[in-house]
Amino acid sequence: MPSLMKSVCAAALVSGFAMPTMATAQEQDGAIPESEIETLTFDEMLVLDAQSYVKLYGVSLEEAMRRVMLMHDTQEEVIGLSEEFAGQIGGQYFTHGSEFGLEMRLTGKVRPAARSISPNRERAMQRKAERTQAIADRQSAGRARRAERLAELGITSRALEMAQRVSEAPGQMNVRFSAEAAADRQTVFDLITARFQDVKELLPTIDSASYDERRTSVVINVVGEDNSVRPADLKAVEALFPVPVVLQYVNKRLTSAAAYGGTPTVNFNGAYFCTNAFVGTNPSGQAGLFGASHCQYGNNQSIAMNYRDSDGTLKRLYADPNLRAWTTHSDMMFMTLGAGLSPTSHFYADKGTAARKLTGRRTMSNTTVKSGSTAGSMICFYGMTTGPVYGQSCGEVVGKGFVIALDPNEPMMTAGSGTSYYVAVQAPSTSMKCAGGDSGAPWFAFSIAWGTMSRCAENWVNNYQDTYAIYTSMDAAYAKNFSLRY
Repeated sequence: MPSLMKSVCAAALVSGFAMPTMATAQEQDGAIPESEIETLTFDEMLVLDAQSYVKLYGVSLEEAMRRVMLMHDTQEEVIGLSEEFAGQIGGQYFTHGSEFGLEMRLTGKVRPAARSISPNRERAMQRKAERTQAIADRQSAGRARRAERLAELGITSRALEMAQRVSEAPGQMNVRFSAEAAADRQTVFDLITARFQDVKELLPTIDSASYDERRTSVVINVVGEDNSVRPADLKAVEALFPVPVVLQYVNKRLTSAAAYGGTPTVNFNGAYFCTNAFVGTNPSGQAGLFGASHCQYGNNQSIAMNYRDSDGTLKRLYADPNLRAWTTHSDMMFMTLGAGLSPTSHFYADKGTAARKLTGRRTMSNTTVKSGSTAGSMICFYGMTTGPVYGQSCGEVVGKGFVIALDPNEPMMTAGSGTSYYVAVQAPSTSMKCAGGDSGAPWFAFSIAWGTMSRCAENWVNNYQDTYAIYTSMDAAYAKNFSLRY
């Protein structure tokens, strides 16, 4: 049976790491300097993320590196296209078939000529300088430790050499246009939020709704047997939107579920747990950890959360009242650090002991979306329940601006308003694992923060073969003047 779509508590900081044997933040007495934290190089991150791409698409490792690089390093150019065609974009998404590229569906009858985009040359030069420094650092650290580290990560010297070549010259990405999209995507996002309650009255078992940019359709997840919605009700829902409506039948709600065991963020006795995503600061400049807001509720009661250090010591974390809402539009909280904890700018993203240094964030506005057999941005998460067993899990962005229906089984969740910060990711359950305890996990690509895990279920869609996850975009934090620590 498909598991419930769980709000899984999990993530990683690196002094606030997400490793059970590492401290989420180093102790102030005898703290390890941030410069001495063992950090993944860009080439190593590229190999790891490309290996995940190969699992999803079956291309060669070198081709996977090229595509991952182009998705990652053309974001400024993709944003430029979004600005150039503002108000006209019905869909914008990556395709991962034999002709990898970026598709743009525009309103109106004019179809611009195809073009190509390539990464800024300055980025490659910057990486070359970073690589030279990394080599020097590794030589001083000793060859034995380097070999041990690469074996731990499952990275070969040949793969690293390939990553170096590709990162310096990944080539170009084709951009293809089509015309006559039914509506601008922002118009549809706004309508989903504005008319969600109207949809719920017609479809009482609705779980959530979002916009599919590839098919320019509203996708509604409904609990029930296939074709259980009455045609008259579907027709009434279709009348609410200027684009087609697609019903996706599921057999259970995506619900929050506490996990029990041992990971860094726990309640007073260490039983109920979640984990943290990234280190950041609140508007007053206090350092802390981002996570999932539903993690502050155990058995539907507010609970105190602590960080559990590698020696088992519990250290108090304090929920910031200015970012702790759990709503139909967002699920993110911020916990300031208590005594004995100090911040870094690192996070864990795989089973190894080396961390990734956070270097930026991806906004929801330029998160490309996928549907059907094509895919949008490939991103990954590392959760404390599934991560130590399977490593990072990756999938394709399939929807954003999700609105989630209230559930009587989650009485602490409240109705939201305005922008919805939920983004959905999907992948075959054989490659993307999740479980209770993964809530709050960092969603990332390379060293870029995308958001924090909220809900997830294996075998939930696509004839119960795919895992479906929802994360809260870091935009939710920046909207309230919180920020990440780089």
